[in-house]
Amino acid sequence: MKTILIVHTPRSGARSLLFAISDALKIPWWDNPFAPRPGQPGYEQIKERKVWLERPDQPVVMKTNIIEHLKPHGKVHYFTIDNIMNIKDWFDHILILDRREKGEQAISLEHGDHFGWKLPYMTDPHLQKISQRWVRYLKDASSTIELLAGKLGVSIHYYEDLYSEDKTYRKQNLGQKGIPYNEEWFGKDRRYRDNIPIEEVEEFKQKNVIQGHYDEHGQFITKEEWDKQK
Repeated sequence: MKTILIVHTPRSGARSLLFAISDALKIPWWDNPFAPRPGQPGYEQIKERKVWLERPDQPVVMKTNIIEHLKPHGKVHYFTIDNIMNIKDWFDHILILDRREKGEQAISLEHGDHFGWKLPYMTDPHLQKISQRWVRYLKDASSTIELLAGKLGVSIHYYEDLYSEDKTYRKQNLGQKGIPYNEEWFGKDRRYRDNIPIEEVEEFKQKNVIQGHYDEHGQFITKEEWDKQK
């Protein structure tokens, strides 16, 4: 029985990796085990089986975003690895994902926050500008990931390597380590950013971009209000 856990920072390619492994092994995948919400993939299975509290009794590939592991401390929140360390022995493999380019990661996070987490999008210059508000948050998440990797004695896989057009990294660090995967999930057509058919671009802009934006405080404002602030 093979059980795999993916721990990742936001927008680091974890969802495609989850599906790639699930496809190759023909085993279930479960998402957000520590914070399942209605409507999310795998929610009903997780809710019924309480897998996030019990050792899996069947093969599974599971992923958890490090943001699920925020704990309140007074008026602030901090990342913790306690829950992950408590279940580390449940898994045959633990894969840790991060992203080197924090600016690109922040842009992806900003657009996901604006348009949705599972939809392709066109880069919006206004959102790109304010996305830097996420950089410090992402650096804190990366520090936590580094701490976890050190505790587990495993390497961190970076988005830039894992999703390279050169297949060597995936072969050496997944396939040759006993983790099969479906190569199709690493293709450019699977990416969200600027991955909308050209004939749909204008329609997308009319429906999404022109309506408004989130400002640097995370408040949604109309495009007219935004333009006045520039």
